[in-house]
Amino acid sequence: GLTSTTLTIGMVATLSGPVSGLFDGAVHGGETFANYVNHVEGGICGREVKVAVRDDGTNCTQNENATQSLIGRTFALAGSFALYDGCGAIVLKQHPDVADVHVALDPAADTLANHFDVSSKRHGYATGMFRYYKQKYGAKLDRVGTIVENIPSAVAKQKDQVRAAESQGWHFVDSILEQPTNSTFQGDFVKLCQREHITAFF
Repeated sequence: GLTSTTLTIGMVATLSGPVSGLFDGAVHGGETFANYVNHVEGGICGREVKVAVRDDGTNCTQNENATQSLIGRTFALAGSFALYDGCGAIVLKQHPDVADVHVALDPAADTLANHFDVSSKRHGYATGMFRYYKQKYGAKLDRVGTIVENIPSAVAKQKDQVRAAESQGWHFVDSILEQPTNSTFQGDFVKLCQREHITAFF
């Protein structure tokens, strides 16, 4: 992952499976970071940053294999976003020298010594963006709806995010649990809008 001219960062994201492109945004964010660093900052320590992306296909075993495929080929893992990141944590636990920087969903990924999260707290979440949007949108955040994948990792992280948002004045009126195998959340949006008359969705 590190040569005299390049620095390669690895990323595992849920890109295929029942909901195609579920976490494409993570990949776009990683690529945008690399482009910015390369073109504005001249790279990192004079090295061009590259991003190696692997898709976990919304599958535990595939996440583990994808993570393993990046070990030894990348400088570190950064920006990963996957429903089954706890499976990749099994691999990362065996490689404590590999830094892993991402928003952990599964608590198993969040507790590794080589994991560095966006939030400095275990079982918590950063509040800055929630404060910003409350100041910007005010009362529109008094009736918020949310949908969460019904797997332990996603439910745990969603609870942390809701607590952080509520600490900044957001009010959640409904949360719908959804199966990862569902390919559309359209019906859930309709329920939230008709049943709860939400004014914002997170």
